[in-house]
Amino acid sequence: MKSYIAVLLSSLIISAPAQAISVKVFTDKAEWTKALKNIIAGEDFADGTFIKGLSIKASSTDPSDFSHSYTVTGGKLVDRLTEKHSTSINYTSKLLGIGGDFDLSLNEPGMGIKLVLSGDTFSHFLVPKEINKYATGGFFGLVSDTAFTSLKLMAGTQGTAFVNGEQYSLDNLSLATATAPIPEPETYALMGMGLIGLLAARRRKTQ
Repeated sequence: MKSYIAVLLSSLIISAPAQAISVKVFTDKAEWTKALKNIIAGEDFADGTFIKGLSIKASSTDPSDFSHSYTVTGGKLVDRLTEKHSTSINYTSKLLGIGGDFDLSLNEPGMGIKLVLSGDTFSHFLVPKEINKYATGGFFGLVSDTAFTSLKLMAGTQGTAFVNGEQYSLDNLSLATATAPIPEPETYALMGMGLIGLLAARRRKTQ
């Protein structure tokens, strides 16, 4: 009986579904909002403070380089992304959606913006569509079927060189929180262990 339970448990753990991430991109805020059934929080960058739980961090791949920083001016976040400079939008609660109004026309057409999601269950997911280098303030948002907590903005691939990088402004940032935890593979295994325990107890009782 013990060996039978062990084999069954092992097969259950092995067959626990691997997490595959699916992301849908929107350029219409009404459609983005319609695709979500979650609490939506907003940051309009009207003052020097962010909404609770939101943090934005500028970073560089060169540890000795502290030159990269964004500014909040005129009710917008203004930033420049280069080959080594990126900016991360982080939130303390799990998210299923994020979006905002992006203007990439502050300078000559650059590289566009590449987006990377990360969360508690994965460290890197490249969003399949970049923000267009010709964007002039329209909405760009995404909805994920897997909860995430961070969105990294990086210089995209729409130019031939990182001469100017990509300068942009962001306004009306919107965040859609996840309403329920998403089961992990380990959760399925624990559920299986409980089920096997109940079956074993029932078998002993009937003998």
